[in-house]
Amino acid sequence: MLRFFWHIEIIKPEGGNMTALIRSIVWIEKLAGIFENLIDRILEIKEKILITLIKNRWPAWLSANKLTGSRLIVALAIFPWVILVDYRGNEVLAIILIVMILTDLIDGVIARTLNQTSALGSLLDKIADKTLVMPLGVIEFWSYDPWLVGLSLFGMSVILFLAFVKFFRSSKTVVPENTAGKLCSACYSLAIIIAIWPDWQIWADHLGWGGFFVGMASIMQNFHRHFLAGK
Repeated sequence: MLRFFWHIEIIKPEGGNMTALIRSIVWIEKLAGIFENLIDRILEIKEKILITLIKNRWPAWLSANKLTGSRLIVALAIFPWVILVDYRGNEVLAIILIVMILTDLIDGVIARTLNQTSALGSLLDKIADKTLVMPLGVIEFWSYDPWLVGLSLFGMSVILFLAFVKFFRSSKTVVPENTAGKLCSACYSLAIIIAIWPDWQIWADHLGWGGFFVGMASIMQNFHRHFLAGK
């Protein structure tokens, strides 16, 4: 799957390519469905390893929701920092982002392992993820690739809208993260870290477009599975 995104030709919505853009999203949705079982199996192995470590080593006082809340607070604090201070080439910012992204990888496993799962915690996790990525992504990419920024903001807004609709209209349940959604988060997270260094901006841009396409495929999958199912 990752090899596919390394070679994909990014189609930007310029010069009448919107139809090609939509076709690409539909095609990626189908491709994600094909590889979903394989990727889920890899993620299951990762989770089994983390569960063993969490059961034996994780401090009981540090809950999954506390990790999610800390990520949200740091995300809100980073935004004025990157506006007031030159973030480019800032290794401290890169380390902070890496640590926050690692908390995103483990907070769900912690919640499941310690029986701390809740719909509200899952919703807050989505909010924290988008709050960490969206503001910094706008600052890093607006002057370089405004199309990527605009379309990514649209996609993330749709994800949050669907999450809130599902939460408030379906007995406080949430739209679960699918495989494409996890890949989308990984692409965007790596993109905002790489874009800290201007010389790597082009690679960050490719990852950002990969995140957009996979993210839209994720939205289509969730809409079909959780909003159109049974209709």
